[in-house]
Amino acid sequence: MKRIGSLYLCLLLVLLTGCHTQKTAVKQDNEQQTLQLRQHQLTAQLIAAAPDIRTMQVKRMQLTLEYGGQQMSGNASLNLVCDSAITVSVQPLLGIELYRIELTRSDMCLIDKLNRRYCRLTYEELARQTGIGVEFEDVQAILTQKPCVVGQTDSLYLPSLLAQEDENHYRMEVRQDRLDHRFVFDKGNLRLTSSEIEMYARGDKTRIGYADLRTTGGVLFPMQLQIDYQTGEFSATVSLNMQRIVFNEGAEVRAAALNIYSSVTLEQLLK
Repeated sequence: MKRIGSLYLCLLLVLLTGCHTQKTAVKQDNEQQTLQLRQHQLTAQLIAAAPDIRTMQVKRMQLTLEYGGQQMSGNASLNLVCDSAITVSVQPLLGIELYRIELTRSDMCLIDKLNRRYCRLTYEELARQTGIGVEFEDVQAILTQKPCVVGQTDSLYLPSLLAQEDENHYRMEVRQDRLDHRFVFDKGNLRLTSSEIEMYARGDKTRIGYADLRTTGGVLFPMQLQIDYQTGEFSATVSLNMQRIVFNEGAEVRAAALNIYSSVTLEQLLK
C-alpha cells in the first residue's frame, strides 16, 4: 500500500511540476508576445510621425563641405518632388548657379556650369565607381527626415522592425550582411534625430543628424542637416543650414539643358 501511495505521490508531483512549468512557459510566452506587440506598435508610431512632405522648396540655405582639412561654403537652393526628382543648385557667387546636381529615380547628373561639363551616372555605376550604394529613395528619405535603409528601394519592411526604448530615446536597428543601420528618435515628438550606417566590408561609417526643429507651413521640420562620413583616415562633412522652406506648394523640377556642355567621366569631373 505504501508503494502504491508513493507512486501516486510521485505521479502527482510530476503532474504538478509539469503544470507549473507549462504555466510559467505560457506566462513567459504571453509576456514576450505583449512586448513584441508594444514594439511593433511603437515602430508604427515612429514611422507615422515622419513629416508629410510631397514637395519641398528650400529657397535659401547655406551648404558647407569639409574634407581633407579644407572647408568650402556657399549659398544653395534645393527642390524636391517626392518619388520623382531632386535638384540642388549651388550659387556661391552673387546668386549665379555654378554647380548643379540632378537626381531622378533612374540616374543622377552632376553639372559643372563654370567649366561647361557634366557627368551622368546610374546609381549602379555610381556604386561601382565609388563604392557608395545609394538609391534615389535613400537621398529623398534623408532630406525629408524619414527612416530608410541604404540600398532598399521599398520601405514596406520597416513596420516589421522592433523599436527599443531607453531613458531618453527610442531606437531601431537593421542588421544585414553588409551593413548595420541604427536609428535614434526623440521621445517627445517621435522624430528621427540621427541615424548611423556602418559598412562591415569597407569599415565605412556615416552619421546623419537633424537639429533645430521649427514649424514652417504647418510642417515641423529640422532646419539643420549634417552628414558625417569616415573611412580609414579620410573624413568628410556636408552641412545644410536651411533658412527659407516651402512645403507642398507647387514645386517644379526642371532638368538643365545640356546641349552646350561636354560629357565627361566622374573622374574627369572631380579633377
